[in-house]
Amino acid sequence: IKRTVEKVLSWIGNILHLLYLGFIALMVSMMGNKDFKHEMIHNTQDSNQGVSSDQLNQSYGMLSSMGTWYIIGFIVLLILAIIATLLIGKKSKIAGIILLIVGVIALLTSSFLAGILWIIAGIMLLARKPKNDPNQYNDSLLYTTPSPRDRTRSRMQSSQRKKKARGGGRRR
Repeated sequence: IKRTVEKVLSWIGNILHLLYLGFIALMVSMMGNKDFKHEMIHNTQDSNQGVSSDQLNQSYGMLSSMGTWYIIGFIVLLILAIIATLLIGKKSKIAGIILLIVGVIALLTSSFLAGILWIIAGIMLLARKPKNDPNQYNDSLLYTTPSPRDRTRSRMQSSQRKKKARGGGRRR
């Protein structure tokens, strides 16, 4: 079975996730810039007079380290999604399971569009069956109903058996 739709959805999800990863990496790298940090803290203090600069420095440092871990997690998700995309033609069930897991995690971590595409591709990989699957019913003669003539003949045979059993069959 051709899995073109699943491959296209997965690759689009991979590209969108890569773009989102680049955006997050850009934001985290900007947070490392001292001028950017000073400007952010200064603007926040101007809008919230009750917040001390120590609290803002701690919050900024925490956001910066969270951003680094976020990037690492996104890289791992992207690697898993690429592996699953490459497995689509060979091991579709495994690829579908990986894409479902990666898609749910991506949805929970704000990579919404890529997550939705991965989930759709994963469901399609698990749900679509090949057309020549012997477990599915097809239109071959094995699955047709008997004709009325066949049913009549079988009834006659069974009624003749009953007559013979009662002794009412032909006498010689």
